[in-house]
Amino acid sequence: MLNKTLICGIFSLYLGACLPPARADFAALANPDASYVAATNLMPIMGAEFDTVDSVTDGFNTAFFRSPGPFGIPLSLPIFDVGSVWFSWSAPPFAETDTPRVLGVTAPAVRISLDQPALVFGFEAEPQMFGLHTITAQFFDSGGLAGTITQDLEGDSGARLFAAFDSQGFTDILIGSADDFGIAQLRYGNTAPAPEPSSIVLTAAGLGFLLWRWRPRFRRSTTSLCGFSASQD
Repeated sequence: MLNKTLICGIFSLYLGACLPPARADFAALANPDASYVAATNLMPIMGAEFDTVDSVTDGFNTAFFRSPGPFGIPLSLPIFDVGSVWFSWSAPPFAETDTPRVLGVTAPAVRISLDQPALVFGFEAEPQMFGLHTITAQFFDSGGLAGTITQDLEGDSGARLFAAFDSQGFTDILIGSADDFGIAQLRYGNTAPAPEPSSIVLTAAGLGFLLWRWRPRFRRSTTSLCGFSASQD
């Protein structure tokens, strides 16, 4: 019979890898991989370079740009094309493309308010100036602050994804930095992205380690396994 620690370990790995959260949990997403793109809709940045916009939409949901204060004054953000005024962006796998439309943010912070709550929301961000700069995104749902993502990013080809999943649905995202920055590739969705292959590999590796660790302890016995009695003849 398998040792009970082995069985409990396998069961825990299975639960961690396969089951959805039991409550409204905040889960950050690392990169704009295929599952993230497939599970979300792009809110395109429409207009000519140097035009300003106070919202973006895909026709079904709209992201409005506002000041971070309680009254939410609308903010108009200028459009830049990478390779023109905006010098560079990251390339895959850290960004969807190295030539996105970029919205410049010169205020200390900008609040993105969604017309409809979204289980997944994300955007890419990069400092305007070269060097290392900190950008923080706070994600809010109907219950208040759901989670925070903070990254130190390089202004030269250092764009990274700020995206997360929350089963209550995001309503607002507050983005701030001590320095000017740009945002691009705003996406929302109502389906949880599938786990990245790396997560599956880590789960399999953990299972393999447990099997190797307890290989000498297979025996014929009756014992208690995770609270249940079992035996092997």
